[in-house]
Amino acid sequence: LFSSLEQSQGPAAGGQSITLHGVALDPAGAYSLTFTDIASQRAMEVGMAFLSDTALSGVLPPWPYQAAATAVSLIRNGTEVPKDGSGTYFYNIFASVSAVSPTAAQATGGS
Repeated sequence: LFSSLEQSQGPAAGGQSITLHGVALDPAGAYSLTFTDIASQRAMEVGMAFLSDTALSGVLPPWPYQAAATAVSLIRNGTEVPKDGSGTYFYNIFASVSAVSPTAAQATGGS
């Protein structure tokens, strides 16, 4: 049973770790998440690693489309697993700043 995602949004550039919480997850199962753009119905599938009988993890690749609200489905051995909770994720296209250089400058400018 698919209960929730720890992350509800992230960059369209990908690279974000994502954790799914569920119930009675099977270590022998082959798991993936399918992200389907709610508006256009375009989809992408991401493999997930088994962590425990209540958690799976994966790393999101780049989202190849525009920013999108997506419906998330858990697939186990080719079959969709029932959901008990929210299964949405938002890919955003907003830039983020991770560093600024130089880290200091004169108040009069010139750096």
